[in-house]
Amino acid sequence: MSIVSQIMFAGVTLYSITAAISGCKCKEQEESIDEYLTPSLTPFQTDSTVASAPKQLFLHPNSSETFQFRDHNTVATSYLSRSPYLFEVTTGGDTEAIEIKRSTKCPENHYGYYATRDDINYSIKPVVWRYSKAGDKIWSFGTWNSSELYFEVHIRKIIKSVR
Repeated sequence: MSIVSQIMFAGVTLYSITAAISGCKCKEQEESIDEYLTPSLTPFQTDSTVASAPKQLFLHPNSSETFQFRDHNTVATSYLSRSPYLFEVTTGGDTEAIEIKRSTKCPENHYGYYATRDDINYSIKPVVWRYSKAGDKIWSFGTWNSSELYFEVHIRKIIKSVR
């Protein structure tokens, strides 16, 4: 072998050995890092079901909406009248007629109607629209002196202890 060939062979050999050693070193570092992180990344025991996201609607007088929600075949809402507020909510085939008078006082000015049926909660609240300083139209909950209503249905929170 010529001197150039020997130098090239020595360089390739040295490069291979360096790559092998550095590969082992990285693997050792990864294992030691993993050794310390794995216990903190152990998954918690949780309920395997995930709650459905709340369904939110804005309703106007004489409007209705029907939708699928979780295990219930359908949920139907009907905003029948504004004065007095007449509203119907149907869940699982059972219909509840709701009448809200404008004079209804709510504790601490939390205007709204709140109910629970089976494993769902729903609420009806009056909506007030206004404009921000930037000119954006934003909504909030107001008094019963409003024509538009906000309806929300969500799964009732059930806290289970994990042992």
